[in-house]
Amino acid sequence: MRSQEPLCLVCHGSLHTVDPPTEQVCYFCEQKFLAKTTCDKEHYFCPECDQPDGMDVIAHICTHTKETDMIKLMALIRSNGSIPIHGPEHHAIVPGCILATYRNLGGELTDAQILSGIKRGRTIPGGSCYFMGICGAASGVGSAFGVILGGNPCDGPKRGQSQYATMKALEKIQEMEAPRCCQRDVWVSLKLAAELSKELLDIELKADYEVICDQYELNAECINEACPIFKEVE
Repeated sequence: MRSQEPLCLVCHGSLHTVDPPTEQVCYFCEQKFLAKTTCDKEHYFCPECDQPDGMDVIAHICTHTKETDMIKLMALIRSNGSIPIHGPEHHAIVPGCILATYRNLGGELTDAQILSGIKRGRTIPGGSCYFMGICGAASGVGSAFGVILGGNPCDGPKRGQSQYATMKALEKIQEMEAPRCCQRDVWVSLKLAAELSKELLDIELKADYEVICDQYELNAECINEACPIFKEVE
């Protein structure tokens, strides 16, 4: 739950009015705006990135960012206060990160195509990793690859490639036999997407940024040392 006092979405410090307003770059979407508020550390976030609907925030960031590393973009999106540590928002983060960075690396995609991939992720409900037997993060890999490959349900080879991408991501997640952790499963899926891009795509995706897990104390199901992100922190 957000504090009643407006706080910085980046450092959680107090906000203050800028007079006169100055041009600032949004921390999340990298767009320039005439800023009327900022924090003591001069962080600025635009109205589109400061809203309660996490899905809308994901869509806005992914269609405006210039980031080329999927893991770094994932961390940026998850640092926004509208994104919970668990939830179906992560099903949209995976295709959003794949498609946004693919375009920023030189791939030809429109905003509409990026939004289409995010919309596909939004259709996967929370808890699908158990109730439907398909993790939304893994499905997001296949959804994004499907957009890039330009396939459809009647195109056998491309349909198979999209399913193959989902299968490989789901296999990696399943190998840990672990309870839910949306951050970990997104991280695993994006790492796998980078590997598969060498085989299936015309551009090699990047997933090199080191994530520092800061939520394990908030996650009752954390597997601690068995998690690859937790080991990175050590």
